[in-house]
Amino acid sequence: MISGDSAVVCRRCGADNSPFNPRCARCGAPLSAEPAARAESTLDLSSSGGGAAPGAPPDPFASTVLPLGRTAPAEAALPGAEAAPELRPGARLGRFEVLDRLGQGAMGVVVRARDPVLGRDVAIKVLGPEALGRSGTAQARARLVREAQAMARIKHPNVVTVHEVLTEGAQVLVVMEHVEGRTLRAFCAEARRPTAELVAAFLQAGEGLAEAHRAGLVHRDFKPDNVLVGEDGRVRVTDFGLVGLAGREDAAEPAEASPAAPSPAAATAAPNPADALTRAGSILGTPAYMAPEQHLGQPADARADQFAFCVSLWEALAGERPFGGETYGELRANVAAGRAREPPRGAIPAWIRRCLGRGLSADRDARYPDMAALLAALRRDPAAARRRGLAAATGIALAGLAAVGLFRQLRPNGICEGGDARLAGVWDEATKAKVRAAFAGTGRPHAEDTYRRVEGALDARARAWVAMYADSCEATRVRGEQSERLLDLRTACLERRRQEMTALAALFARGPDAEVLDRSVQASLALPGLAGCADAGALTAAIPPPEDAAARARVGALRGRLAEVRALAEAGKFGEALALARPIADEARAVGHAPIEAEALLALGRAQRDAHDTKAAEATLGEAARAASRARDDAVAAEAWTQLLYVIGYQEARHEGALALRLAAEGAVERNSDPAARARLSSMLALVLNEQGKHGEAAELAERALAGLKEALGPDHPDVAIAESRLGNVLVRVERFDDAERAFQRARSIQERILGPDHPTVALTFNSLGRVYTAQSRNREALPFIERAVAIQERALGPDHPFLAASLNNLGNALVMLGETDRARSAHERALAIRERALGPDHPDVASSHNNVGAVLEMQRKVAEAAPHYARALAIRERALGPDHSSLASTLANLASVLVAQKKHAEALPHLDRALAIQEKTAGPGSIGVASTLTGIASAYNEMGKPAEALPRAERALAIYAAKEKGVPPLELADTRLHAARALWGAGRDRKRAIALAIQARDAYAAEEGEYAKHALAEAKAWLAARGSAR
Repeated sequence: MISGDSAVVCRRCGADNSPFNPRCARCGAPLSAEPAARAESTLDLSSSGGGAAPGAPPDPFASTVLPLGRTAPAEAALPGAEAAPELRPGARLGRFEVLDRLGQGAMGVVVRARDPVLGRDVAIKVLGPEALGRSGTAQARARLVREAQAMARIKHPNVVTVHEVLTEGAQVLVVMEHVEGRTLRAFCAEARRPTAELVAAFLQAGEGLAEAHRAGLVHRDFKPDNVLVGEDGRVRVTDFGLVGLAGREDAAEPAEASPAAPSPAAATAAPNPADALTRAGSILGTPAYMAPEQHLGQPADARADQFAFCVSLWEALAGERPFGGETYGELRANVAAGRAREPPRGAIPAWIRRCLGRGLSADRDARYPDMAALLAALRRDPAAARRRGLAAATGIALAGLAAVGLFRQLRPNGICEGGDARLAGVWDEATKAKVRAAFAGTGRPHAEDTYRRVEGALDARARAWVAMYADSCEATRVRGEQSERLLDLRTACLERRRQEMTALAALFARGPDAEVLDRSVQASLALPGLAGCADAGALTAAIPPPEDAAARARVGALRGRLAEVRALAEAGKFGEALALARPIADEARAVGHAPIEAEALLALGRAQRDAHDTKAAEATLGEAARAASRARDDAVAAEAWTQLLYVIGYQEARHEGALALRLAAEGAVERNSDPAARARLSSMLALVLNEQGKHGEAAELAERALAGLKEALGPDHPDVAIAESRLGNVLVRVERFDDAERAFQRARSIQERILGPDHPTVALTFNSLGRVYTAQSRNREALPFIERAVAIQERALGPDHPFLAASLNNLGNALVMLGETDRARSAHERALAIRERALGPDHPDVASSHNNVGAVLEMQRKVAEAAPHYARALAIRERALGPDHSSLASTLANLASVLVAQKKHAEALPHLDRALAIQEKTAGPGSIGVASTLTGIASAYNEMGKPAEALPRAERALAIYAAKEKGVPPLELADTRLHAARALWGAGRDRKRAIALAIQARDAYAAEEGEYAKHALAEAKAWLAARGSAR
């Protein structure tokens, strides 16, 4: 290292440099003209779409080595090694005479030199100690020489030829052919080149990469700056493999085989990128072009070069790279999630965009198997293929022909008819009659209305199917714009959609089933869309069916049975779906065809999820995600990751474990390019984050999910109503009550339009609307909504359905707050009985009912009867949910309340302290629940004659309530004021304020209804009367 005032300090990484160096020897950043004593502590990380303009700040993502803060200086490379000689014109490097300097990178200098023996100019890359990594040993130098020698064995027109490799002291000299020309970046920037010319140049570069890969070399730093375009027009890749040696002890060894897609458990235990980077001191490669695995410090193989190639070609065509980011962290996150921005309109042809999209997959197993496959795809210009096909068919050039007229002359009558016949027995008049009779047989009052809605949905589906069937046929047989292969692929896709419709209609028709009836409209609207059967890119990218006829027939039969599984699951027949899915998954594994295996595993995982067999679902969905990656089925992969996140994060409440899968899930969804899938993932993430207590972030994601589903599915789809309801639930948690009410009202409006006003699903939303009002203590306003929900469910579902128990629970809570304790107790005891019969005695919902019955009994001053209900609720919740679940707080507080009423204050305090700790952790220190529990603690201390202990708790509770603009329960606030008054008076503090608080409490009790308010009012009046002389 250079020391003293003459050193120039790099302002990016802090390394000392010679004042004669134009760029930093460690990180490659341009150096300022004057020496500096210390590097700046911050980095300017503004991104750029291409090379930096003259005088502009350097692009931090276009340097070969990204610094990690203030890393340690490189150690001396070799004992006694001489410093690098000044490489000025006339200097000697062995037998070579330096003519001029061509450039400098992070690991060394490139010069043009004269070989006096062979009489030719060469380019020499002088690799000094920086290229040997932190170890800087002779062994590291030997590895560098071995890799350069491997390069020298490559003889390909699109790879810069390495003539020889020499050592000179501590340095390694790589002698290469000298190319007169410019970099590929400069070539692309010279003029507004047509797309075909740019693609042709990159195809040459790709051939060079492919040849090196066949030789076992990986570039690890492919970018336009490392590709040369000669004056002869030939493109050559340079710097192959050498960059991979910096800081890597194993870099000269063959690239490691990439493992299969990680299991969910492995995904959560991924190595810490920061740890990997600290060992080497840098990330190997140029950040803007690096694949996700390189950002994570994982081994890079040929697929990382494929990723960098696609970034580079995208940049050349669009004028900007696909992944943006103002900071390195943002860039890395976008790359890991596969979050590519849309290119400028018309900049990248659609077929090239599809090729690049696959090459840019965050999951390397989803990329092309090798460079040759990617290059072949880029050469398949569908427009050119159509032109060639038409010319061959007609024997004449198409220029000047009236194409439409020609097609009409060629079109045979009736050649593409017959779609209607394909739906015979699927959805025809006979099938409709059977479905109508089955629905009527349920005896449900909404059966006929539901049938008419299902008929409308499936009629529309049938018309769309017939239209696409005809269009696909005509695209090949009439218009001549589609190949026979693509026609076959589209027909096979349409056949799968026909199978799904067949299975659903058959399920509807098999006999009266109230459960099927209630879900039939949603199931009809949830049938997979037909748009995928027109997506030529996705269809041609998929693995084709097996060539063996028997295997192909097995795959077709399995898909038909999978359609039955889907129909059963959508109709709520979860047990039947699971029983059918298990053997299908086993058979699909045996076939050995990755696409059907992925589809079958996804169906099984979803069925296990619906049956609440979460451990099995987690394993199966992880297996499905890996199979989908092998199958190149982005839609199945996206669904598998989304469902896996739901199982782990929502059903099992392992929030951190689920969020660790977030990048993988987002990457799969982005590759799928389906806006609805993207929105559904956001919705699942919102559920998990809301349960985790991250309500603000959950609200943002829920709003994003809602917007995405509206755009993808239209405003009146059942999934949009579900998204509105989920948003409403999140907004209640963040106390945005007006917004929550609007969300639930929108959900209700959608449901009534598509399902009818008496459908049981509508009752759920009425319940939610009532909850918005009860959360704000507007119980009188809540009552009509809840009573409407109860009425719908009793009529539609019968008197013993668990959904009815939930509505009775809400009704009882509202009646409690209105002081109608007898009606409230009746509602809660009925809900408890229903839940114990339907769910068993140890279900968490049963605990809720026990808790509520106990609360009503306590309000009726029947504390001895209340205590066993509280104790039972606590035992169920601790066993089912764990010791720190948020629902335990209310039960603990209620148990404490009973003990206080029994004058057992010291026994009550541990329950209250535990409840407070749970609430602060789960709901936040400023929540209303925390204020309520603090009031209970203050009450206990007051009763124990410890007002000094009571006062800070009561004051903190008052401060929480004061910070709330709305949603403060008036009775709870009155209780807090009265306990604060008692603490102030008993501690001999501000007695004037104590009286004022007690008067406020008295007036609040007087304004409320019910037994509790009446007793509290009497207590407040008595306390004030006893201190009348102080008033």
